[in-house]
Amino acid sequence: MLSTFISPVQLEKAVLHFLAIALAAPAENHPCIPVPGGDVTLVFHGLDIVQERGRLPLLVLDFDCGKFRLQVEFFGHLAPAKFHCARLYDGDEVVAEHLFADPGTVYRSELAGEMEAAFPDSADAGALMGSLYLWRSCAGLSCVCPEELGKYFGKMKSVSRYVWELLKAEYTNDAVVEKWITSDYTCASDSAGVSVVLENGVVVNVNM
Repeated sequence: MLSTFISPVQLEKAVLHFLAIALAAPAENHPCIPVPGGDVTLVFHGLDIVQERGRLPLLVLDFDCGKFRLQVEFFGHLAPAKFHCARLYDGDEVVAEHLFADPGTVYRSELAGEMEAAFPDSADAGALMGSLYLWRSCAGLSCVCPEELGKYFGKMKSVSRYVWELLKAEYTNDAVVEKWITSDYTCASDSAGVSVVLENGVVVNVNM
């Protein structure tokens, strides 16, 4: 089982942390980005988009971890609700795998629930998080993807319900702290600004 190597929650945190590092790290540090993953260290190896007619595009991230290779798949972009599956390879052989969610379903994790709890009760936490992580995915993955995939992430922003601006992504006390804002969120028929702070890719504070 993959969970004997890295638990699903550790894997979620590690991949969200990876994207935070990509946003904060100088370009010369790409693509060999080391990411803490519980008892192991994952080193980003590359990404690809798999598109088949009639199916959702799959974002595929590859990490080296010692003698193994870890492949994590997402539905379209990197977000808590978009986890699809993870496979651990020894050479070309799959030695362990974990299914987060089937196509057409939303992955609901304990971590995502904790992040949604940071939003005020009046906010549509699911919609805001979905939009934020789409923009975060486009911004961070554009830093590490092959040039030919840049257009994919550029077009993806157009499907977002809200427009986000990244105010900062920097190291503070050994954690990557991001601050994002949107000014076009509507709550109770009134336009309201929303600012969201993340640490290592996890939402920790929301102000409206």
